[in-house]
Order: sequence, then structure tokens, then C-alpha cells
Amino acid sequence: MTKLRLPALFSDHAVLQRHQALPVWGWADSGELLVVTLAGQRRETEAQSDGTWRVTFEPLSAGGPHTLEVHGANGHSRMVRDLLVGEVWLCSGQSNMDWPSSQSGFGTETLANGIPDLRLFMVPRIPQAAPQTDMESQWTTATPATLAPFSGVGVAFAREVLAHVGCPVGLIHTAWGGTLAEAWTSVPALEANPFCRPITDHWRAAQTAAIRPDSAEGRALMAAWEANAFYQDPGISVEAAGWMAAELDDAAWPQMLLPCTWESTGLDIDGAVWFRHTVELPPTARGQDVVLRLGAIDDFDTTWFNGEKIGGIGKETPSPHVALRVYTIPARLIRAGRNVIAVRVFDQLGAGGIYSGPLRMETLAGLTLVRLEGHWRFKVELALEPKRSTPPQPFIEPHHCPGSLFNGMVAPLVPFALQGAIWYQGESNAGRAEQYRHLLTTMISDWRAQWGREFPFGIVQLNAWQPRQTSPGESAWAELREAQSQVAATLPHTWRCVGIDTGESDDIHPRNKTLIGYRLALLARHHVYAERSLMAESPTFAGYTIDGAVMRIRFSQALGLTAVGGNPLPGFAIAGADRKWKWARACIENETVVVSNPEVPAPVAVRYGWADFPTVALVNAAGLPADAFRTDDWPLVTAGVRI
Repeated sequence: MTKLRLPALFSDHAVLQRHQALPVWGWADSGELLVVTLAGQRRETEAQSDGTWRVTFEPLSAGGPHTLEVHGANGHSRMVRDLLVGEVWLCSGQSNMDWPSSQSGFGTETLANGIPDLRLFMVPRIPQAAPQTDMESQWTTATPATLAPFSGVGVAFAREVLAHVGCPVGLIHTAWGGTLAEAWTSVPALEANPFCRPITDHWRAAQTAAIRPDSAEGRALMAAWEANAFYQDPGISVEAAGWMAAELDDAAWPQMLLPCTWESTGLDIDGAVWFRHTVELPPTARGQDVVLRLGAIDDFDTTWFNGEKIGGIGKETPSPHVALRVYTIPARLIRAGRNVIAVRVFDQLGAGGIYSGPLRMETLAGLTLVRLEGHWRFKVELALEPKRSTPPQPFIEPHHCPGSLFNGMVAPLVPFALQGAIWYQGESNAGRAEQYRHLLTTMISDWRAQWGREFPFGIVQLNAWQPRQTSPGESAWAELREAQSQVAATLPHTWRCVGIDTGESDDIHPRNKTLIGYRLALLARHHVYAERSLMAESPTFAGYTIDGAVMRIRFSQALGLTAVGGNPLPGFAIAGADRKWKWARACIENETVVVSNPEVPAPVAVRYGWADFPTVALVNAAGLPADAFRTDDWPLVTAGVRI
């Protein structure tokens, strides 16, 4: 069998980067002579002793379609058709980059009609212990079916680039929810940085002691534990057989404020509990499918709408207790007026319940119809003595290991020509913000070294999350946002996209991904595509002066500085030498912000947006939100925190 082949990146419908030298590579029989042609250019080469070969084509202008042909002297050939030349961007990070377009706030027409001249490449989620050279995947056109699961941020970004740059766009999606930045960085790069070396040292020690869950020993240990630790669901009892019915009178059932675990309300049981909620819908809700979101449920659920089952997750789903429940309610079940949601929850171990948002009904386009947080009726079907067993230790998840995702999901992309990368990650590193500044710098520099080019890199800051703070104080998420801004300010051709005004207190995944994609595209248009007059940057702290009891804050990128909702501005805190923070009165004066508080007669420091979920309203003329900042250099909660 011939060894002549091309990597997955060179498949039909691929996009090649315009205006750059184009490396093409592959594998063939050792010593085989090859002729490779593309867009009228011809290259000849010979496969090395290990079977690898590589040629480089001169830069091409945007356009196509083209055909790539490889002919070997041994009589075998490969042909790749429908290649376009345009802009190629890498989309990487964790769940907010991975979040699908179908749940990202697009209008129905965008996804229903597809996007001409956009091509998509999805990298499989496979961690590896050593750098790989290829993967199983292929390029696709942007049809409704391929757009729906693809990164919403990436698609929104590409849509703007297409509209303003006017050439084909290719997106390479390499993202995985809940992952750490160190997993996306090569081990040699981590070990070369003294701030990052403790990470590899820690994981190397952990791996020595750990049992891999996918090993034979790991599977045997888990199976033995689960057999004794988990309750098995016996199914719906005779007594509860009609509790899902819309006509059931549940007025006598007690109420529980959701989301929460039922243990937090004093219901200390494992077993089965039913929840019911009545929803009033307007006539306009009829005639369309509706999405029901119930957040995470511990452990299993079966869900009905107006008495008909619409979804459920059981033991067939890995980690069911963290799986977000997203069910489609068919239009035929939607009634004007009273509708009933019924959920049977079975908890096999530990905490139980509908414990994490979002809880809401929304249109297919992501517009909220009804929020469902609040009081639900509930009734216990089966009360079991709670089990307190914990799984055998130690296990280690391969996709969290340093370098594992670089090896499996980045290395196979090198040296495919690309314009740049957009990155949305940090939630999983938020407790180590000081270290993250060095880690993210190392990762970006590492990727650029792999490609041999200082390509543009866009960083999306953490959005707002968690309940709003009632008093000013410390915040690990604010510290990580600061680290992201510091990286963008110190690395060349790197910029950060401020998303502090996006977020939902009960959901780490805000739905307005189109706004983030739009802002990333503004930055790319300004920095990469030379629209120099375009206002693309957020207002950024530039200095301050103190005049008695008042601090005056200066900003760059502050043209048209505005308070959304008018003065005074929320989100500012002020402190004196005692370092006790007070909410401040803040007003815009001549594109500066004047900050004060009568309780702080001698201020020395100001912070803005310094919270997990801050209330912010300061924008420039382009509507871009001001970056959070602090004027102090006081110790932070993540200072010195390392792995």
C-alpha cells in the first residue's frame, strides 16, 4: 500500500492563507520523487528516509477555487479540490470559545442560510503524550448543519471579517471546555520558564502516583467502587406514575427555590424528587419550537412539557451531574397561557437537584421568553439514606496534563499558514492569575515559535460571572482580567477584547457570543487589516492625579467617553491609606473620570470593575466598555499562588 498521503488540513474545501508563503507537506514512500502543483506553480521534491516531504509555494492572492495535486513516481497521486485563498484564523480556548453557534445569539437567517465563502475545520478533542503530526478531520463548507456546532465566537468574528475584508475566511476550531492554559502549551516551553516550571514538576509527580482512568486498572477500580457507591434508579413508582401530567393538581406540594441542591434546603436524601413549574406564555409563543434550559442537574433527569417527555440524561452520559440540560420543546406542545414543566431527578450519590443555571425558556435564536429561576413545586418520590463515598484516588485526566492538548490539537496544525489566532480561556486558571500572566505569555510565544512567525493574537477577557458584590473587595476573576490585559500590552501584535459588560450571574457561558466576535473583528480590522481610523480599543487606564479628596482618572482610547445611563458611574471604588475600599461617586468631566467619597477624605487608590460580576457603564464613542483597572499595587489574592 502506498504511503502517499496529505495531512487532514489539506482536504477538499480548505482555505489557504493569502499573501504568505504556503508550505505543503505529507508522507510518501522513502525516496519517492514527487511533483506537487498548485495554482500554476510546480514543485519537485523527494521523500526523506522517514517518508516525510515538504514544499513551499509562493504567496497567492485571494480567490479560487484551486486544485492541489501530488503525483508520485511510484504511480500514486492525490488531488485536493475546491481550495480557496483568503484569511485563516485559529479559534482556541475553553468552553466559551467552544460554545456552539446554535446557542450564541445569531438570528435564525444566519445559520439557516449558511455563510458563503466561509470554510470550517474542527480539530478532534484528543490529548496526546507526545506531539502529533496529523488528525482525523476535514474542511467543510459553512452550511446550517456545520455552523450549528461550530464556535459561535469564531463564526461571529468570521462574519465580520468577510463583510469588511472581502475575501474567503477559514476557521480552525481547536477548543475544549474546562481546559487549562498549560495543557495548550508545549512542555519544553513550560519548563524553560521559571514561573511555569512548577506546573510540569507538579504534574510529573502526580502522574507518577496516579492511575489513568482509561487504564485497565483504573476502569476496574471505578467499576468496583461504583457497584457499591451508587444507588440504581428503580424507575417511576406506581404512586408517581401521573406526576408529569399537565392537569395534575400540585397546589399541596411544598416549594423549593431553584437553582439549588436539595440538601441545602435541609432535604438530606438520595433518591428521586419531582419538580413542577407552571409557565404562562403569550399567544405569540405558539407556532415555534422553544428551547428549555435547566442548567446542570445532579445526577439524572427525565423532563416533560405539558405531560409529554421532551428529554432526559441518564447513566449513559459521562459525568451527568455537570451536563447542561438543553431540550427542544416542539411547537405543537406550546400553548398560549398555562404550560407545565415537570422534571424527575434521581440522585445516585452526594448532592442532588437542579442546582445550577441557566433556567429559562428561549427561542431558537437565543432570545429569552421566560426566566425559570424561583420557586418550583416539589415532591419526594423515593427517599434513600444518603451515601458519602468518594471515588478512589488518585486519578488524573489526560486532557488536563501540561502539553497534552498542544500535542494533540495544536502540533498537528504546524506549519499550516494562517493569519492569526483568537483565544477565549482563563476561567479554569482564575485562581492563579499571577502565574497565568507568565503562562499565557509563554503559550503565545511558544505557538509563534512553532510557526516561525509573530502572528496576530486576540485575547478575550473573562466575562462577568457569579453574584454581584454588594461591597467592594477582592476578586480572583478581576486579577485574571488584569493578567490578560498585561499580556496584551507587553507582547507585540497582541490585543485584548474587553467583555466585562457581558455575562450572566448564574451561567459561566453568556449567550451573546456575537458581540464578542464583533469586537474581536473590530480589533482585527484595525490592527491586522489596516483600518487605522476605526475605533477598536476599549478605554484603558492611563494615569491619575489627586486633588485633596478627589482622584481624577485619565484614559487612552477615551474619545466620546460616556456613562451608559448617565452620571454618576457605577463600578468605582476608592480607598485611603487604610486600604479600606468604599464605593465611590464617579462622574465624567472632559473625558476623565472624577472619583470621590466623603468617607475617604484622603484617597490614595481607585479601582474600577474590580469584581467577579461588576456593575459597569463606562464606554467610549464606539460603545466599547472600559477595561477594569486598579491604581494600587497592593497584594492580591492570587499573589504567589502556584501549581
